[in-house]
Amino acid sequence: NSDQIFVRVMKIMGREDMATDPRFADNAGRVEHQETIYKVIDDWCASLTLAEVLDKLSEASCPAGPIYDAADMLQDPHFNARGLFEDIETPTGLKFKIPAMVPKLSETPGKTEWCGPQVGAHNMQVLGEYLGYSSDEIQRLRQEGAVGSEDVGR
Repeated sequence: NSDQIFVRVMKIMGREDMATDPRFADNAGRVEHQETIYKVIDDWCASLTLAEVLDKLSEASCPAGPIYDAADMLQDPHFNARGLFEDIETPTGLKFKIPAMVPKLSETPGKTEWCGPQVGAHNMQVLGEYLGYSSDEIQRLRQEGAVGSEDVGR
């Protein structure tokens, strides 16, 4: 949280007044007034697209990057080029991407060889053996739709 970066951010946002305000001259002052600063930054960011915000901050030599959710990561060309995801297929033929093994080691790169059991494969074992439900109770749960209608793994 350097003083110079703060000044550059404020200037690129058109807030020269905040860049030179003595209340914000150092980190301690900015922390004390962070709600005011955050509101200004939030409003500025909301007025632009993500690409515009990142371009402007880059032009001002301010470190910045997007905050990704899982969908963003899956679409990012850099994440994909680095092999951070791998395609798997379930026993029922469903195909999807999952996080790949990291780090990538040259001689033992690792991969997912099994995506796990099918949903419901252990219903009877968990409900009956571990949780102590009777056959009648399990049947009632099935009828209510709380658990699947069949125990796929048995």
